[in-house]
Amino acid sequence: MALLWACSSKDDSEPETPPQQEQQTELRLALTAKYIYQGPSWNLSKSVRYYSGPGVGSVLTYGTDGRYANGTIKETANASHTVVSPDIQANYNGSYIAFSFPDKQKAQAGIVPNDIAFSLGTGTGRSVIMQPLFSCLLLNFARDDVKSVTLKTADGEYIHSRVRFYTSDLHAEGLDTRREISMEAAQGGLEAGKDWVMVLPPVSLEKGFTLTVVTAEKSYDFVYENALKLGIGEFLRITVPDEKEKPETPGTGLRTLIINTPGGRSISSKDNWTENCSVMLVDDKGKIYYENSEVAVKGRGNSTWNYPKKPYTLKLPSKADLIGTGEDKRWVLLANWMDRTLLRNDVAFEIARRTRLSWTPSGEFVEVYLNGKHIGNYWLGEKIKTGKSRLTADYLIEMDTYYDASWRFYSSYGRRYNDNKTGMPIGVKEPDDDEMTDAQFQTLKTLVNDAEKALYTGGDWKSKMNMESFIDWYLVHELTENAEPNHPKSCYFHFRDGVMYAGPVWDFDWYTFQQNITWLVIPKSIYYEQFIKDATFKAALKARWKELKPLVSNIPDYIDAKANEIRASEKLNWAMWPCTSSGVNGDEWLSFDSAISRMKTAFRNRLTAMDTAISAL
Repeated sequence: MALLWACSSKDDSEPETPPQQEQQTELRLALTAKYIYQGPSWNLSKSVRYYSGPGVGSVLTYGTDGRYANGTIKETANASHTVVSPDIQANYNGSYIAFSFPDKQKAQAGIVPNDIAFSLGTGTGRSVIMQPLFSCLLLNFARDDVKSVTLKTADGEYIHSRVRFYTSDLHAEGLDTRREISMEAAQGGLEAGKDWVMVLPPVSLEKGFTLTVVTAEKSYDFVYENALKLGIGEFLRITVPDEKEKPETPGTGLRTLIINTPGGRSISSKDNWTENCSVMLVDDKGKIYYENSEVAVKGRGNSTWNYPKKPYTLKLPSKADLIGTGEDKRWVLLANWMDRTLLRNDVAFEIARRTRLSWTPSGEFVEVYLNGKHIGNYWLGEKIKTGKSRLTADYLIEMDTYYDASWRFYSSYGRRYNDNKTGMPIGVKEPDDDEMTDAQFQTLKTLVNDAEKALYTGGDWKSKMNMESFIDWYLVHELTENAEPNHPKSCYFHFRDGVMYAGPVWDFDWYTFQQNITWLVIPKSIYYEQFIKDATFKAALKARWKELKPLVSNIPDYIDAKANEIRASEKLNWAMWPCTSSGVNGDEWLSFDSAISRMKTAFRNRLTAMDTAISAL
């Protein structure tokens, strides 16, 4: 791998004055030098040169008061590195001084052959120790898991002193082993992207050197042959690259989620977790956004689990933010096998985000590799659950005729339209099974019963059911022509402070976005046959439709943008998972572009159809 590094060239001309900083301190150097033991000596000069970086600095003049000073020198409170060197060629002996003020109260320095006392011209009388040095290496790591870095000279030259390493707000002790110098992270890894200043004692690097970088993964040796001779006041800037083996990605522009199970075994259950899976989320350039080897994975879905392309659920060992929407442990991978566009769920969620619903799952399209095999395009998104970055609720329930939840009951009201039966099949999603108590279960049943009873018997249902959320939930399903509430299936509701709210929305890949549906698809399902009998609800529904229509009218533009985003990925996915055997949505035999065009036309037609259908209520 090519190493990226650069060295400033020696410049005997006077450097430019550094720019003005907010906090200003006049820099003064004392005149005396104490001889400690054998080593290069410091020769007083008529002037010294001050450097704050490669080629940036100024000249300080030795005054009659026995101090080096220059009123133009400015120092900030969090300066991370400074070099002061003799400004005459005669003193070019590889010896100069450097100092750092991480907190403006104390300079970090070690015992070296010569100590030079100096004070700042602030009237405080504070003094620190100055080090004669060869030069400074500015190390910048391309990865975050660096534990230590060790420098060895090419010829094994004896190294005199302890070395310190700095950033603007951190420092780490260097370990003195005489033939090499090492830096170890005080806590965790060394942060990538920051300059770490390796302040060197008198030592020559002209013949080259080796940097040994120890990471959480393994150790790497970076050999620098024929290192440039560092002149006085020069900085050698080295970027230590990321030597991790770059995972294979299909190059579609999407991020890639790589899953490897222990022993490469298959994920064959949607009930039992496959533990200790290695998971990495990475982009096409190899940048890693998440990596962990203790992730649990299992299948998910009801009918979708029986399709050729399987959907999955991830359970992280600790909360993490995979898509920029907040940290959580639970994430889903939707396969969208029956959807020629791959966009039905994503577009429906975008519509819902433009409403007043409390929370709607977010996600992004990714490539997925499972045990080294590319398995196609997936929607990596938030699982429906309560939490700080998800839904705020006391109880989360799902109405679904699969009726397979551990805590479940049938309510007394509500219409299962397809079966023409009364009573809703309710499964408790949260609290989780192992956290739910009998007392909580009875409380939830009472909340459901009281809300339904008020709605169906003329009570004050508006104090028990949030009308705005039920209206917007209804409009999202009608806009997308999602008739799943007629079973019902995947219909979520939640309680907060004793009030029942509709949502979040979920599951829009089955027979949605059809071109020729002009009627309302769920006018009598669940509670809506009863809602529509209420004059207040009906008026509010009509008014809300007029407000919402302009907010969603540009959804075709959103469809185009997402289609362009996944175009290269969709081509690979279709080659692996053609859905021509499903026949669910009617677009299975179309090209991707034709299916996208059909979807946009269907939505535009639906806006017009709903104008007529809702006004007729």
